[in-house]
Amino acid sequence: MLRPRVAAADPAPALAVEAEVLSRVNWVLGEWGQPPMQSLGQLYSDVDETFLTTFPELDHFRERAGAAYWGPVISGGVGPGAEAPEWPDGDGKRVFVYLKRTPVAGEVLRVLDALRVPTLAYVDGLDPAERKRLEAPTVRVAETGERYLDETPAPSSAIGRLAVPGPAGLLGFGAELPAASWRAARWALKEAVLGRALRETGLTLPTTLVVVGGPAGDDEALTAVSGLVPPGTVVGRANVAGALGHRHAVAWGLALTAASRL
Repeated sequence: MLRPRVAAADPAPALAVEAEVLSRVNWVLGEWGQPPMQSLGQLYSDVDETFLTTFPELDHFRERAGAAYWGPVISGGVGPGAEAPEWPDGDGKRVFVYLKRTPVAGEVLRVLDALRVPTLAYVDGLDPAERKRLEAPTVRVAETGERYLDETPAPSSAIGRLAVPGPAGLLGFGAELPAASWRAARWALKEAVLGRALRETGLTLPTTLVVVGGPAGDDEALTAVSGLVPPGTVVGRANVAGALGHRHAVAWGLALTAASRL
């Protein structure tokens, strides 16, 4: 998509990039036996139906021609990864806000707290310390579940364990478990996750299995995979391109595909 200011300045570079992307898309379509596209805009125009998973009141672009509002996908607090909302105390109508991590986000929440209305906020990109600082008696800031780098070193009690934020830093989850029990639980989780991934491939596994990606760096994960594959299967850690280690396999594959078409 060309932005007006970019097109007015010099559209040639953007058009060249779009043409290259279109060429790659049409190559894939050809491999799948599908007709080529004339422009990338067909991804959005040649469709059976246009719908939005939101409410009309929350749509920034009102009165869309031919668009249907299906409403948001709400889990109701059930199912994998779902979280039921926990509303704080307060009078009046409940307020839900979705904010980005900006300087004005705190001001918005302070105003809502001053109004004493029960507010549930989701602020994208907050770490636990910031979330705690923004909360108030009538304002609850929901957890994001995101990973982040903590500037404070983790205590020895949290290393090698699942950890949750505590008043003085990270707290090890299940600290009452002895090391052997924790290792068995960790091992069982890895076998369950990796076993499911292997089953869902639906492919016949080769006699030599090379593991790539983040899990390949985990010796326990490799051992778990060895116990899940048929006897006699050799399991090893990849070294992509002979120099990149076990990561970057997808990027290297895309680079080779592009090079083969030059």
